[in-house]
Amino acid sequence: MTSRRVRIWLALLFMASGCGGPRPTAVTGTVSLSGRPLSGGVVTLVPSLGSKPGRPVVSVIREDGTFSVQREDGGVLPGRYDVAVTYWEPPTDTLRSQDIAVPLGVSKIPLRYGDHRKSGLSVTIPRTVSHAIAIELFD
Repeated sequence: MTSRRVRIWLALLFMASGCGGPRPTAVTGTVSLSGRPLSGGVVTLVPSLGSKPGRPVVSVIREDGTFSVQREDGGVLPGRYDVAVTYWEPPTDTLRSQDIAVPLGVSKIPLRYGDHRKSGLSVTIPRTVSHAIAIELFD
């Protein structure tokens, strides 16, 4: 083969190998409040300012305090993320103002954790096939 053909084959091989950029990572984790698994709620990962572009990722927390985002569901791109956690009791009362009724729920965790900018929580997702994280909340 000529050197030109070799270069073309190497270029095609390189492109076919999937080196086009970061691949999503499957993320699993646990959320606990003062050392006890959180039995419900939602975890949100939001790309940190200055981090490479990504998209927010949301996952439901199971009764045993675990959550997961699988690669098949879009995964999580490598990078640094700010974390928000929310967990609301179902509404038991309604606020009425004129013709508007708003259901009122009660947060089961401190409200600061519900805002990714104020929660003080962050994680770094490496370039791996899967990654496990632990999120610890305090009263």
